[in-house]
Amino acid sequence: VLFHKILAPAEGERGIKMNRRRLVLTKVVLEQENTAAALLIKAEDGWAPLEFLSTSAKRTGDLNLIIEPGETMTFKARQESFFGPTTMANGVAVGGQVRLHMYGNLEEVVNEMEPDAKKRRVAVGSQGA
Repeated sequence: VLFHKILAPAEGERGIKMNRRRLVLTKVVLEQENTAAALLIKAEDGWAPLEFLSTSAKRTGDLNLIIEPGETMTFKARQESFFGPTTMANGVAVGGQVRLHMYGNLEEVVNEMEPDAKKRRVAVGSQGA
């Protein structure tokens, strides 16, 4: 199953919490022309940069982050100064709004040791009949 989330600086920090599945984040892409951005991850002592992206240099960043079930990771997009050539369409600068797209894969976690709550309720309900 594919995962997709959009981050923008105006939204502030965004948490990704996994309940039953594992998420493997694989890629971050800068959407619009004439922009530059940093993808930050929340660390114990503040924010740490993961990727710096620019439409004139590096528009796509490779990630290899695993969020296990029960874990939460918090991310933030920050607009950076853009120093590349300006892309124009009909005499007007194109884009200019920072939006990052994060992509990944959701994986089912097989845990034979402990059935989930619904299976436990069904098992208990069928014993009482």
